[in-house]
Amino acid sequence: MIRPLLPLAALALVAPASAQMPVAVELTLASPPAQVMRSDGAQIAYEIRVGSFHRQPLRLTTLEILDGDGRTLARFEGPKLAALIGGQWVAEDADRTLLAPGAQALAFVNLPVERPVTTVRHRLTYTIGDRPPVTIESTPHPVTAAPQPFGPPLRGGPWSAIYAPHMEFGHRRYVYAVGGIPRIPGRFAIDFFHADRDPKQPLYASDPGYGAEVIAVADGTVVAARDDFADPVQRNPEERVAPENATGNYVALDIGGGRIVFYEHLKQGLRVKRGDRVRRGQLLGQVGATGQVGGTHLHFHVADTNSPLGAEGQPFMLDAWEQVGAWASIDQAFAGAKWQPAPPRRVTAAMPAPNIVVRFP
Repeated sequence: MIRPLLPLAALALVAPASAQMPVAVELTLASPPAQVMRSDGAQIAYEIRVGSFHRQPLRLTTLEILDGDGRTLARFEGPKLAALIGGQWVAEDADRTLLAPGAQALAFVNLPVERPVTTVRHRLTYTIGDRPPVTIESTPHPVTAAPQPFGPPLRGGPWSAIYAPHMEFGHRRYVYAVGGIPRIPGRFAIDFFHADRDPKQPLYASDPGYGAEVIAVADGTVVAARDDFADPVQRNPEERVAPENATGNYVALDIGGGRIVFYEHLKQGLRVKRGDRVRRGQLLGQVGATGQVGGTHLHFHVADTNSPLGAEGQPFMLDAWEQVGAWASIDQAFAGAKWQPAPPRRVTAAMPAPNIVVRFP
């Protein structure tokens, strides 16, 4: 369960064949549906929690997402439905659409949309053994509007915006329970690596992005700053860091409107401290490799609370930047393949799409 659980209103039976079977399936939202304006188009992102209170295993067969007018935005079944269901606790070879008695599934939705959508509702069909299918349907739930854009966290480039919403152990699908309350702090996180780096280079300081200036995306107040991690010399793939130390040196900047901006894995020697008021573009620190890292980079995300792991990740947009290339996949980016240049394209008021290469002013 991910806080807050948002009820989708009372569930109603749709299929007449289900009338003799008690409705014992929970269908709730783990986070409010959020509109995300990316450079490759608009999306709606959120999670759906499905829980079973039946005494027998049940098979999830179809999930439909509809707008407030009842028009189908997407339909998932078979392998496509299974691909939505995940989380770091799910075994790689698990039968993801089969729910044991008392079990639950979390479906991670990243739904491209071609037009504005203000509400969504859901229609879920499942079966138990050879009984007739059961369909339950929810009432509409509002979609939160895209946030106001702010400035870039870095200067120049080329920087690669590395993330993949479908990755099982990526930021998008990793749930942390802090104080007994599970959340997804990295729901919209991006790792900014220098695009010309050599991922096989063991020395952090040899990375072209090492020491690059990290700057304030907007006027705000530093509400947290940690600077007690010494800079490591070289990469150690076997090293594991405790969750509370995974951020390394970091800065959390409150920019108002319930948005806390996190800059993580910074080089020791921050230029700000807790309580400082800063202006957009002001130097906060430098790109480093402290904490749990796979190489020199800036981990960047926005959350609703001043806690690196005990907060819900929020969508964001950068006000102006250039897209100058891309990788075909995140695997290519981490394998050391060269990114493919493209004619520079100016982008405004958008979040960088996965695995593209950007230049900031």
